[in-house]
Amino acid sequence: MAVVLVFSGGAWVFPAKSYADAPYFDSTPVFDPASTGYSYRIPGLAVTNAGTVLAFAEERLQPGDADPHNIVLRRSTDQGKTWGALQVIEASTNNESWTNPVPVIDRSTGDIFLFYAKNNGNNSSQVFYRKNSDDGATWSGRTEITGLFAGDPESRPFHLPGPGHGIQLQNGRLMVQVWHRHGVSLPVAQREYGVSVVYSDDGGSTWQAGGYVPVDANYPINESRIVELANGDIVVNGRYAASGTHRRIVAFSDDGGATWSAPEFDEAIRSFSAVDASLIRFTQSSGGVGTNRLLFSRPDHPTSRMNLTVDVSYDEGASWTYSKVVDSGAAAYSDMAVLPDNTVVLLYEKGSNMIAARFNIEWLTDGKDNLIDGPTFPLVYEAEDLNVSASSGDTLSIYYDANASGGAVLRYLSGAVGDYVSLDVDVPQAGTYEVKVRSRTATNRAQLQLLIDGTNQGAVFDPYSATVGYQEFDLGTVTFTSPGTKVFMFLATGKNASSTGYAIFPDSITLIPQSPILVYEAESLNVSASSGDTLSVYYDASASGGAVLRYLGDAVGDYVALDVEVPKAGTYEVKVRSRTATNRAQLQLLIDGTNQGAVFDPYSATVGYQEFDLDTVTFTSPGTKVFTFLATGKNASSTGYGIFPDSITLIPQ
Repeated sequence: MAVVLVFSGGAWVFPAKSYADAPYFDSTPVFDPASTGYSYRIPGLAVTNAGTVLAFAEERLQPGDADPHNIVLRRSTDQGKTWGALQVIEASTNNESWTNPVPVIDRSTGDIFLFYAKNNGNNSSQVFYRKNSDDGATWSGRTEITGLFAGDPESRPFHLPGPGHGIQLQNGRLMVQVWHRHGVSLPVAQREYGVSVVYSDDGGSTWQAGGYVPVDANYPINESRIVELANGDIVVNGRYAASGTHRRIVAFSDDGGATWSAPEFDEAIRSFSAVDASLIRFTQSSGGVGTNRLLFSRPDHPTSRMNLTVDVSYDEGASWTYSKVVDSGAAAYSDMAVLPDNTVVLLYEKGSNMIAARFNIEWLTDGKDNLIDGPTFPLVYEAEDLNVSASSGDTLSIYYDANASGGAVLRYLSGAVGDYVSLDVDVPQAGTYEVKVRSRTATNRAQLQLLIDGTNQGAVFDPYSATVGYQEFDLGTVTFTSPGTKVFMFLATGKNASSTGYAIFPDSITLIPQSPILVYEAESLNVSASSGDTLSVYYDASASGGAVLRYLGDAVGDYVALDVEVPKAGTYEVKVRSRTATNRAQLQLLIDGTNQGAVFDPYSATVGYQEFDLDTVTFTSPGTKVFTFLATGKNASSTGYGIFPDSITLIPQ
């Protein structure tokens, strides 16, 4: 369901909705070299106050970073579904290399400022901006601001804004990130890579130089993004300025960008091939209401620019709870923005093309988060905190390591196939869960099979590695029909040919709720029945909720109808539990008038309870569904047509 949002403090404010949206994803080309003969790189995105999407790019007349480029724009007035004609904002009329378009919007006026640079042979540059006041249609002449960097403590001559977009702080300050270095004629170690910001406190009339992230050769930060955290601090999150596989580099400001902390590695996001990435605020809690969400996009691959992935964080980037691949093929730089209909647009490089993908939070999290109920958080169990047992004869201990998920890991120096470590995991609620286990890797590890209550869970996995580290393994889903203690056993089944042992080092177990099993007690539901017979509640400690409906029907065609509130559209396995006895009718369940499953028979020579599996049903919308228990006949030994529904269970598929 689409809704109209308003902008407040630099973030869309979501009004109340009556139900969660269905997962949504689509994509469309935006910049296509087939129509122009040029390649397109370095995306920048903005969504205007009117909801128009502005997609900026370098139009590379030649492919090199310092070759001639135009700065171009395409606009979409239907939230990224279709795109208007190509606009050239800055033309390379004399072989200029115009680079890095970075928009920022003043939400109070709607004015748009587009920052970009002129690359002078990769050794020096000039920085400019243009202003727009008509939703991206026409632009002012350029204004140079290179002089703002005269106070650079490292006296670097090369400055590029962005990439991506700038932000507006909650106090109204406009801010754009800029990265700096010395010329490429110098060795990498002497280029003194770093980042600063420029800002405006008067709606873009004037711009000032902010603080510089301290230069540290161990943390060579360049292309970066900024976001304001919920506490008002600003984080800059940047690329490691060298090829290879690296972590992101971060620094923080608690004074509006005037000063910055020393740079450090971001331990929350695993290393990937050094390349630009996007970071945005999606939602923000206000007065304790709502949920803080950040989104992060990058090519999640150790060596190549591919496998474009988006993550969501609910703790301001300290961890990233859910992750989804947008494009498993070639993909490089990207930028994101929030649309007025509560979806996200992601503009990314794919070869020489640029693609705009659109998705909602339900798609990104596979339904584990929505803007009505909020996210379903994973259950994380630290191995060292659980009750543990192991096969005898080997050493079991706790190994403390700051890189472990909880600061420690279990260490079991087993010696053979068949050795094991068993952990007691308390599951609070019945339901289906995705299972992930994290292990410390090294050269002496066993190949492992996880068993849950004695049943194999997922495939055998191998924590062997030539280097010490940590790896998370996804072991599929498991359905628990009841809460309580479950035994998770790590069983040594063999070892890698290069492994020197059978050691077992479990770090943590994560259970991600897929959807809870829905159990409806019949006696608690709105009920109606065919007339003329007795309908009451019968209390029985053996009933699932301590009571059961009792309907003393006396003929074929008698029925009991229950109103069941289904919270989400989807497919569910249907189970019904009935009290059995000698006077029961054979029953057909109908859901909204349609037969569900086969006729079932609660007749029994002894009083008790039985659950009947009635196949699956697909609901195309949430809401009230009428479950009717219809008497269709009776067992030859039955003495009546009693209908005693105890509970209805819906298991999301």
